[in-house]
Amino acid sequence: SWKTWAPNIYADYLDCHTGITSRDPSLDLVHPFDAPDSLPFASLTANLGPQTVCHHHRDIKNKCSGGLCAIKALGTFDSTLGGHLVLHELGLIVEIPSGDTVFFPSAVISHETIPIGADETRYSLVWYSAGGLFRWRDSGFQLLTEWAGKDRAAYDRHQNEGETRWNDGWRKFSTLSELTAKANCKNLS
Repeated sequence: SWKTWAPNIYADYLDCHTGITSRDPSLDLVHPFDAPDSLPFASLTANLGPQTVCHHHRDIKNKCSGGLCAIKALGTFDSTLGGHLVLHELGLIVEIPSGDTVFFPSAVISHETIPIGADETRYSLVWYSAGGLFRWRDSGFQLLTEWAGKDRAAYDRHQNEGETRWNDGWRKFSTLSELTAKANCKNLS
Protein backbone atom coordinates (compact mmCIF):
# COMPACT_ATOMS: atom_id res chain seq x y z
CA SER A 1 0.00 0.00 0.00
CA TRP A 2 0.94 3.64 -0.40
CA LYS A 3 1.30 4.01 3.38
CA THR A 4 3.84 1.19 3.41
CA TRP A 5 6.02 2.11 0.43
CA ALA A 6 5.95 5.92 0.62
CA PRO A 7 4.87 6.81 4.17
CA ASN A 8 6.30 10.35 4.14
CA ILE A 9 4.59 11.26 0.89
CA TYR A 10 1.38 9.62 2.07
CA ALA A 11 1.51 11.69 5.29
CA ASP A 12 2.01 14.91 3.29
CA TYR A 13 -0.97 14.16 1.03
CA LEU A 14 -3.13 13.17 4.01
CA ASP A 15 -2.17 16.37 5.86
CA CYS A 16 -3.05 18.51 2.82
CA HIS A 17 -6.26 16.61 2.11
CA THR A 18 -7.55 16.74 5.70
CA GLY A 19 -6.48 20.38 6.08
CA ILE A 20 -8.58 21.36 3.09
CA THR A 21 -11.60 19.14 3.76
CA SER A 22 -11.74 20.08 7.44
CA ARG A 23 -12.39 23.65 6.26
CA ASP A 24 -15.08 22.54 3.84
CA PRO A 25 -16.18 18.86 3.94
CA SER A 26 -18.15 19.29 0.69
CA LEU A 27 -14.78 19.44 -1.12
CA ASP A 28 -14.12 15.76 -0.32
CA LEU A 29 -15.61 14.46 -3.56
CA VAL A 30 -13.14 11.61 -4.02
CA HIS A 31 -13.74 10.15 -0.54
CA PRO A 32 -17.30 10.95 0.55
CA PHE A 33 -17.15 8.16 3.11
CA ASP A 34 -15.52 7.50 6.48
CA ALA A 35 -12.09 6.43 5.20
CA PRO A 36 -10.55 9.50 3.48
CA ASP A 37 -7.05 8.33 4.38
CA SER A 38 -7.19 5.33 2.02
CA LEU A 39 -6.08 7.42 -1.00
CA PRO A 40 -5.94 11.06 0.12
CA PHE A 41 -5.89 12.57 -3.37
CA ALA A 42 -7.97 15.59 -4.27
CA SER A 43 -8.96 14.42 -7.75
CA LEU A 44 -10.03 11.30 -9.61
CA THR A 45 -10.32 11.03 -13.38
CA ALA A 46 -12.18 8.12 -14.96
CA ASN A 47 -10.93 7.45 -18.51
CA LEU A 48 -13.72 5.42 -20.05
CA GLY A 49 -12.16 4.55 -23.38
CA PRO A 50 -13.16 2.13 -24.68
CA GLN A 51 -9.46 2.10 -25.65
CA THR A 52 -7.86 4.47 -23.17
CA VAL A 53 -4.26 5.30 -23.92
CA CYS A 54 -2.33 8.51 -23.29
CA HIS A 55 0.21 10.25 -25.45
CA HIS A 56 3.69 11.37 -24.31
CA HIS A 57 3.23 14.05 -21.60
CA ARG A 58 3.98 15.19 -18.05
CA ASP A 59 1.25 16.27 -15.63
CA ILE A 60 2.90 19.62 -14.88
CA LYS A 61 0.08 20.93 -12.70
CA ASN A 62 0.35 17.99 -10.27
CA LYS A 63 2.58 18.17 -7.21
CA CYS A 64 6.18 17.94 -8.45
CA SER A 65 8.86 16.95 -5.93
CA GLY A 66 7.45 14.57 -3.36
CA GLY A 67 4.38 14.07 -5.50
CA LEU A 68 2.70 10.95 -6.84
CA CYS A 69 -0.30 9.97 -8.89
CA ALA A 70 -1.95 6.56 -8.98
CA ILE A 71 -3.17 4.83 -12.14
CA LYS A 72 -5.42 1.76 -12.06
CA ALA A 73 -5.80 -0.12 -15.36
CA LEU A 74 -9.11 -1.81 -16.10
CA GLY A 75 -10.59 -3.66 -19.05
CA THR A 76 -10.05 -6.72 -21.18
CA PHE A 77 -6.67 -6.49 -22.89
CA ASP A 78 -3.46 -8.52 -23.14
CA SER A 79 -1.10 -6.55 -20.91
CA THR A 80 1.90 -8.38 -22.36
CA LEU A 81 1.17 -6.90 -25.80
CA GLY A 82 -0.25 -3.44 -25.03
CA GLY A 83 -1.37 -0.96 -22.38
CA HIS A 84 2.17 -0.69 -21.00
CA LEU A 85 3.22 2.46 -19.13
CA VAL A 86 6.32 4.04 -20.70
CA LEU A 87 8.40 6.11 -18.24
CA HIS A 88 10.71 8.02 -20.59
CA GLU A 89 13.39 9.53 -18.32
CA LEU A 90 13.74 6.24 -16.47
CA GLY A 91 13.96 4.21 -19.67
CA LEU A 92 11.30 1.81 -18.38
CA ILE A 93 8.33 0.11 -19.98
CA VAL A 94 6.01 -1.33 -17.32
CA GLU A 95 3.28 -3.92 -17.86
CA ILE A 96 0.10 -2.98 -16.00
CA PRO A 97 -2.40 -5.85 -16.07
CA SER A 98 -6.09 -5.05 -15.63
CA GLY A 99 -6.82 -4.46 -11.95
CA ASP A 100 -3.28 -3.35 -11.04
CA THR A 101 -2.41 0.11 -9.71
CA VAL A 102 0.89 1.91 -10.17
CA PHE A 103 2.15 5.02 -8.34
CA PHE A 104 4.75 7.36 -9.88
CA PRO A 105 5.65 11.08 -9.96
CA SER A 106 3.73 12.01 -13.11
CA ALA A 107 4.61 15.71 -12.90
CA VAL A 108 8.33 15.09 -13.42
CA ILE A 109 8.48 11.86 -15.46
CA SER A 110 7.29 12.00 -19.06
CA HIS A 111 4.98 9.08 -19.71
CA GLU A 112 2.58 7.50 -22.15
CA THR A 113 0.80 4.20 -22.68
CA ILE A 114 1.24 1.76 -25.54
CA PRO A 115 -1.90 1.15 -27.66
CA ILE A 116 -3.88 -2.05 -27.21
CA GLY A 117 -5.36 -4.40 -29.79
CA ALA A 118 -8.31 -3.29 -31.95
CA ASP A 119 -10.69 -5.79 -30.32
CA GLU A 120 -9.60 -5.01 -26.73
CA THR A 121 -10.85 -2.54 -24.13
CA ARG A 122 -8.80 -0.55 -21.62
CA TYR A 123 -10.05 1.98 -19.09
CA SER A 124 -8.20 3.72 -16.29
CA LEU A 125 -8.77 5.51 -13.04
CA VAL A 126 -6.21 8.20 -12.20
CA TRP A 127 -5.89 9.77 -8.74
CA TYR A 128 -3.84 12.96 -8.31
CA SER A 129 -3.60 16.28 -6.47
CA ALA A 130 -2.75 19.63 -8.00
CA GLY A 131 0.43 21.28 -6.77
CA GLY A 132 -1.56 24.47 -6.15
CA LEU A 133 -3.41 22.77 -3.28
CA PHE A 134 -0.13 22.19 -1.44
CA ARG A 135 0.94 25.81 -2.07
CA TRP A 136 -2.43 26.95 -0.70
CA ARG A 137 -1.96 24.81 2.40
CA ASP A 138 1.64 25.98 2.87
CA SER A 139 0.55 29.63 2.65
CA GLY A 140 -1.99 29.20 5.45
CA PHE A 141 -4.94 28.29 3.19
CA GLN A 142 -4.86 31.57 1.31
CA LEU A 143 -3.67 32.78 -2.06
CA LEU A 144 0.01 33.69 -2.27
CA THR A 145 -0.95 37.27 -3.12
CA GLU A 146 -3.12 37.46 0.03
CA TRP A 147 -0.28 36.03 2.10
CA ALA A 148 2.19 38.57 0.66
CA GLY A 149 -0.17 41.38 1.67
CA LYS A 150 -0.65 40.06 5.22
CA ASP A 151 2.87 38.86 6.08
CA ARG A 152 5.44 39.99 3.53
CA ALA A 153 8.42 38.62 5.50
CA ALA A 154 6.95 35.09 5.71
CA TYR A 155 5.95 35.23 2.05
CA ASP A 156 9.46 36.34 1.00
CA ARG A 157 11.02 33.53 3.07
CA HIS A 158 8.71 31.03 1.38
CA GLN A 159 9.60 32.32 -2.08
CA ASN A 160 13.33 32.18 -1.33
CA GLU A 161 13.09 28.58 -0.09
CA GLY A 162 11.93 27.08 -3.40
CA GLU A 163 15.07 25.00 -3.94
CA THR A 164 14.94 23.77 -0.35
CA ARG A 165 11.28 22.73 -0.75
CA TRP A 166 12.17 20.96 -4.01
CA ASN A 167 14.96 18.96 -2.34
CA ASP A 168 12.86 18.25 0.76
CA GLY A 169 10.12 16.86 -1.50
CA TRP A 170 12.50 14.37 -3.09
CA ARG A 171 13.76 13.30 0.36
CA LYS A 172 10.20 12.21 1.19
CA PHE A 173 10.61 9.21 -1.10
CA SER A 174 11.55 6.10 0.88
CA THR A 175 14.84 4.33 0.34
CA LEU A 176 15.11 0.56 0.34
CA SER A 177 17.22 0.68 3.53
CA GLU A 178 14.53 2.76 5.30
CA LEU A 179 11.81 0.33 4.28
CA THR A 180 13.91 -2.69 5.28
CA ALA A 181 14.68 -1.16 8.69
CA LYS A 182 10.98 -0.39 9.23
CA ALA A 183 10.00 -3.96 8.25
CA ASN A 184 12.65 -5.45 10.54
CA CYS A 185 11.41 -3.39 13.49
CA LYS A 186 7.85 -4.63 12.93
CA ASN A 187 9.06 -8.24 12.73
CA LEU A 188 10.91 -7.88 16.04
CA SER A 189 7.87 -6.62 17.93
